[in-house]
Amino acid sequence: MLHPVSEVPSGVQAVAQKDMHALGQISDQEMKLLVTEVVDRSYDFLMELCSPQGAELLEDLKQRDVVPKWNDPEPMIFRHL
Repeated sequence: MLHPVSEVPSGVQAVAQKDMHALGQISDQEMKLLVTEVVDRSYDFLMELCSPQGAELLEDLKQRDVVPKWNDPEPMIFRHL
């Protein structure tokens, strides 16, 4: 049985689980459960981000940034002008 996504180190998740599925070490049912959990968590995060508190959430994440000198993202509307 797979561990919940939150228990697997993030750098290992995608490659290891894809490889394990290809090698038959993760069943189709386990892979389906994993993908469903990832989609559900992504949806929850996007819903929170798009809520009235979304800007506050982004500011909070910026304060926790381990690389504070990183460039701010350029909005898509400005990249295509």
